[in-house]
Amino acid sequence: MGSDLQRLAPFLFSLLSTITNQSPLQICAAASVLLRGRHEKLPSAFAYYINSVLQYGGAKKAVFQRLCKLGISTSHVSAVKKQRLLANTCGEALQKLKAANELFLNPQPNSDGDLDLNPQQGSDGDVLRCMEMLELSEGAPSTSAVDEASVREDMDWLDMDIQDTEEQQSTSQQQTSELEFQTFNALMAAAEASPPLSLELTNQPPHSYSIILDNLDFYMPTHHQAIDRSNKSIHWTHLMAVEDRVPTHHLSNEKPRLSLTGYDIKTSMPSRESQWSMEQEFIVLGARILTQHLDAFKPLRNVAVHHIPHEYSENMSKASTHHPLGLLFKNENESDDLQAILEHIQTKCSNAKKGPKVAFNAYKEFVAKETAALFLAAAMTIFQLKDVSETPEGFIPDNVRDAEDMELKRTWLHDKAALVVKTFVNINDTTSAVATAVTLAEEQQPETQLRCRMEGCSKVYKHKKSRNTHELKYHKLQLQPDYAYSTFLLSVQLNATLSPKLVHSITYNRFWSSRGGKGNNISLDLHLEHLNNFLKSFLKGLGANLTEQSASRISRSISVLKHLLDATDAELGVAKQSGRHHTPDQTNDIRALVQVALEGELFASHPGREFSAFPRFDRNLLSKFNYSEYRLWMKARLREWRVVQM
Repeated sequence: MGSDLQRLAPFLFSLLSTITNQSPLQICAAASVLLRGRHEKLPSAFAYYINSVLQYGGAKKAVFQRLCKLGISTSHVSAVKKQRLLANTCGEALQKLKAANELFLNPQPNSDGDLDLNPQQGSDGDVLRCMEMLELSEGAPSTSAVDEASVREDMDWLDMDIQDTEEQQSTSQQQTSELEFQTFNALMAAAEASPPLSLELTNQPPHSYSIILDNLDFYMPTHHQAIDRSNKSIHWTHLMAVEDRVPTHHLSNEKPRLSLTGYDIKTSMPSRESQWSMEQEFIVLGARILTQHLDAFKPLRNVAVHHIPHEYSENMSKASTHHPLGLLFKNENESDDLQAILEHIQTKCSNAKKGPKVAFNAYKEFVAKETAALFLAAAMTIFQLKDVSETPEGFIPDNVRDAEDMELKRTWLHDKAALVVKTFVNINDTTSAVATAVTLAEEQQPETQLRCRMEGCSKVYKHKKSRNTHELKYHKLQLQPDYAYSTFLLSVQLNATLSPKLVHSITYNRFWSSRGGKGNNISLDLHLEHLNNFLKSFLKGLGANLTEQSASRISRSISVLKHLLDATDAELGVAKQSGRHHTPDQTNDIRALVQVALEGELFASHPGREFSAFPRFDRNLLSKFNYSEYRLWMKARLREWRVVQM
């Protein structure tokens, strides 16, 4: 805008430049307000940006009314209409991507029997145009379903600013009915209305994609309670599609990897190979902690591995692309609603899979600090360091410290980290115990009596249901098998019942990266949690005006609004929130926890010492594990799963 103003109105630009001390941001803002004064319906991207800021902050209609009079924002009606305009684009890009995948997987033969990859008209031609619109080549931008340039162009030239008069308010009320999710047929019908376009299909397959969902829960109190107006406890479902960065088209999706008949339960148990791989990763993570917090190791900080390389490191270092799908007004925790949600996904996005659904651990930051502190305390015990700032002379050998060979330095660092891991994590002991457990379970006969699992109780039962009833009634002991069931089911699916294509996608396409780069990935669920928080900021600002229609409008435009705010904030130099909520004194917190661990000598053996809250706590975590019962439980689950489609 600044260059256009300087070219078309040089005198005004010079005047504003002098007044604002040549500040380009203030020049553009002042010019936008002045031009609105010249003509109240003159569109302004600046006004729509202010609208988004006000809506995000929960501003009321009165705020819009005052700022609109000053020419700073548009009216509230215009702001809502703009949201509706953006919401109408929700799902279009995904439906086109879906159509491109369907064409790629099921190409249609022409009259000659050959695959018609360059039709002149009809639905297939429209699908090819859809593929071009998505720009599925390697260099395609991956930011949002609607790019910033098109949004800015709409905001610059679309006249949406109307006077907030009673007559216009009445008219707008008649036009506020919300569109439901557009069906695939409706979108394709709209595509057919456009002129046919001949395109050449490239050999590059379109991106596959995943559908992820998360519950959107919040509490909305009312100011004046009545019979027909009470506090609202909202339980809706937020959906989003994410394009897969790791390709899967080269793998089969026709049949399972293995049959459940004769499935070896050892396949779902930790092996020595998996434990060895985990140990190597612990060593890398431990080396990061040592070089970050112990002064004695900080000279080797530049050789610490901050990204563990793997086969698809380059693919996963690219920025992710998502497609918002808005809200479904169903509660995923209710069986009937969950069925409706899955049916909706199957109908609207039939060749997509449901993404991983794991609740984000709200105590992640505390666990990270505690883990770092314990690892540091263990390392200081082994290396006889009394303080995190202690740097004993000759701690790092001269030939290592002064070496130009980075790999030599890294090997020495990892050897020290491995010493801590192998001494206190005891992975080998656990692996041996598990292997022994499986062998014993296969050799032992089922117990004829089931003992109560409450320590100190001598009751025994013949039937499992009787034992469970006793434990719940007299000991309030209710063991939830949900995690064990889900973990075992996932293991069986990955090792047997799912196709190679799905296994590959579930393994690698479950992460999100906003800006790209190695080591900058988070889980898809955490990304959706961030979008949920952003969406709640808009919804809570509606107050008593929150309805399913208004919530649908906002949720379907939220991705574009967020991208617009982020892009404009970058231009304004506004610091973007990282999404991490670490306190500034995290290092001090970790050092305090380390001091507590050292004072308590947690990693020194004291015969007879035990926690008062956990008397006679066995060092072996599997000491009370009933191997035979566990094996029988796994066999019973396998029998159940053989008769259902998985």
